[in-house]
Amino acid sequence: MTTKLVKQVTPPLRRVALSGIGATIVAAGLNAGWLWLTQNRLHVILNIPQSMGSDVYVAAQQWQILSATGVAGLVGTIGALALAKLVIGPRIWCLVIGFGIGLASIYGALTLPNQSLTQHLSLAAFHAVATFCIVPALAWALDIRHHDLVQADLRYHEHVDASVETSTDMGAQPTASERPAPLNDTLIVDPTNYLATEGDDTAS
Repeated sequence: MTTKLVKQVTPPLRRVALSGIGATIVAAGLNAGWLWLTQNRLHVILNIPQSMGSDVYVAAQQWQILSATGVAGLVGTIGALALAKLVIGPRIWCLVIGFGIGLASIYGALTLPNQSLTQHLSLAAFHAVATFCIVPALAWALDIRHHDLVQADLRYHEHVDASVETSTDMGAQPTASERPAPLNDTLIVDPTNYLATEGDDTAS
């Protein structure tokens, strides 16, 4: 039986990127709709810090909500792509880190000074929407599926075949690690040697 050394199976980066972009668009649309609802129907004025760490508050605008959600989605997507390549079990890491950061941002919105309870809850809703839209979508994309394992196995065998063909073209004999393992550990023998051995046994 032959032991093969293979690379870690990673989810397709295209699937992770598309999931992150799609979830970010959905979250941005929901947050924009929530801002319009609170300002025009609930008549709640939402004040947000002018910049990160600033004590100056300004009325929330649509472009600010959209840009903040877009930045959060972009950072989350880039982080998910890095996890897919750097760690084993990227889905669990994504859930832990993503929900950790998301819950911290919700807590920050609930503890902003000089805000009413309605404003606190309305601001926390923006962070909750972004967190529960983007993080689960990225975790879903990072899950290793049976199709991913099949594709990784096919790529491995294509790489082995290409290495053997390259070695043969250059006149070098393939090494034991480059030589593909027989299917089901089947032993391939020379039939002439087998017939000669059988004849000797019969004569004796």
